[in-house]
Amino acid sequence: MRRSSFARVLQHCTAALVAGAAAACSDRPTPVEPAVRVAVRPTVGTVAVVADTANALQLVVHFTVSAADSARVLYRRGTNAEQASRALTVTDSASVPLLAVQPGTSVTARVVAFRGAATDTSAPVSATNTAAVPDVVRRVRFATTTGHASPGYLLTAVEIGDTSYAVAFDSTGTVAWYRQFAGVPGAIDAYQQPNGDVTVFLGSSASNPLAIGKFAEVRPGGTLVREWAAPSGFSTDPHELRLDAGAGSSSYVFGFDSAPMDFTARGGTADSSVVGHTIFRLDATGAATSIFVARDHFTVADWIDPEQGITDFDHPNAIDVDRDGGLIISWRNFDEVSKIDPVTGQFVWRLGGRHNQFTFVNDPLNGFGGQHFARLLANGNLLLYDNGTTHAPQETRAAEYRLDLGAHTATLVWQFRHQPTIFTPYVGSTQRLASGHTFIGYAGVGIATEVTSAGAVVWEGQLTLDGNNAQVYRLLKIAALGHYAAP
Repeated sequence: MRRSSFARVLQHCTAALVAGAAAACSDRPTPVEPAVRVAVRPTVGTVAVVADTANALQLVVHFTVSAADSARVLYRRGTNAEQASRALTVTDSASVPLLAVQPGTSVTARVVAFRGAATDTSAPVSATNTAAVPDVVRRVRFATTTGHASPGYLLTAVEIGDTSYAVAFDSTGTVAWYRQFAGVPGAIDAYQQPNGDVTVFLGSSASNPLAIGKFAEVRPGGTLVREWAAPSGFSTDPHELRLDAGAGSSSYVFGFDSAPMDFTARGGTADSSVVGHTIFRLDATGAATSIFVARDHFTVADWIDPEQGITDFDHPNAIDVDRDGGLIISWRNFDEVSKIDPVTGQFVWRLGGRHNQFTFVNDPLNGFGGQHFARLLANGNLLLYDNGTTHAPQETRAAEYRLDLGAHTATLVWQFRHQPTIFTPYVGSTQRLASGHTFIGYAGVGIATEVTSAGAVVWEGQLTLDGNNAQVYRLLKIAALGHYAAP
């Protein structure tokens, strides 16, 4: 190439490069400029407020969203102040029940969708609850007799005719939520599990070898999640179902069967047919593992409580799970609370009863009798409902013990003794609330009491059915139902 020609080509390429058109002197494609990033914003689509056919006190908000990671419902009952549901994870559609909507009440709801800091809010949608009032609303009452209830709901189970209900009352004593089980009598043990679902036992009571029953697990919105039952060959005991929060979809439950035992020492025969219990762990499929068989560890000589008759050998009524996975079991007929290793099936420690390993300290009643609802507190102490069947005179109280496993002492660090005295030989519950107060359910007489750490009564109420004091299994305080904190 002659110099003049080369100079012209070089001049051409230089000009092209300056102009950003490098392809003029190369076979490589022209690079594409990066696209401008556009922030994706969430959008609320359709919103509808409809009746809930399973619960006359609920309306349900159905909605769709796009490009969202979560959403919440803002709602107003009548002219009341607007409230907000808890945020829930949702990417396309969801349904949120609005609780405690009395028949005839109008509700206005709107949905807020979130994606990071970006939001979109729907227009308000209104509806009126036109459902008829069910029996449970008309016939069950929870009236305050002393003080003012703290925020939260009171949860229990009642039976009306051949229909069972799990029921929650708000702080005014009004039925705020229920789940109906039509044609299924025998509702016992309504309990809020660690996952927020409510479980309730439906069917015949314990101590009946022909009993047929199971636990139903329902969402606060009323959807049946699943049913839990002891394995084939055993009846399901109604006293306790505990979902294991640390092990996924599994649970602990009591199963019972009947076998001949020599009960002549207790007024029976040499071959009395007696119910005994086994502790089972149920996995997500319902497969059962036997953890502990009471007949292998207790004898007739351990039997203390005279109230049950000779048909029920052990009568366990509470399961709690310690932080190390150990099981805390209350045995009513033995006046014993035990810790059991779920792997070996052996006792870790035994408190009360014939095999007591502890010295009771600072306890004027020197222990407990016929107890229910044994629970370990966050501080490691044991709180229980002491029915007081062995006290003289008989008296029911709430009692908290500090257990020293090295010194083998059980020191009473707190108790509440009602004035006037209340005695319930059966049933009952006691809880330590987040506020530090203690909530005591004298379920045998339908009374619930909330007290301070100093023992001052801040609130008390009475449960009635058709105007009469109601007897239930437990009266429990819960902070929230589903996506709804207490009003």
